[in-house]
Amino acid sequence: MDDDLRFAAAYMVKFRTSLTQRRREALRAIAALHYRWQPVTAHLRHFAPPGVASVIRERDVGVLGLFIVLLRWPDTEFARELIEGFPAIGTAPWCGVFPSRQVDVITLQSVFEHGVAQAHELCRSLRPSPHAAAITTAGEQDAEHGFAGPPEGGRIRVLQTLKV
Repeated sequence: MDDDLRFAAAYMVKFRTSLTQRRREALRAIAALHYRWQPVTAHLRHFAPPGVASVIRERDVGVLGLFIVLLRWPDTEFARELIEGFPAIGTAPWCGVFPSRQVDVITLQSVFEHGVAQAHELCRSLRPSPHAAAITTAGEQDAEHGFAGPPEGGRIRVLQTLKV
């Protein structure tokens, strides 16, 4: 059994008669810590780029960083990455939470190597849905009422998006 789970079970058995009160006290302590740490969180948010700032606006990055230290969480980079942003592409470094494993590095070039040909093949294989007429009619009505833009050709749109 995991050491943390063993400790939690032993604690619950030992203090079973006062467990509800102890939980309330613990939650009050966490709420007080959260309140007192708000200036740290506000300060740390100033370092976030605009795109990241909009995502972490409701996240208590300061408190999360403090908990990482207090709980000895193995992913010590998590709080920094919350503020600076996580890498969108590439190989993620080992975070210490899960077992490390060796993986093949996949380059962006290898991902898109056959992408244009595959996009053309996909477009050639597309067929209208049995519900295409109803969907088209509903879309045209939405456009007439100003709820949507004018209809566009699906294949043209896909090919333009893929820049082919």
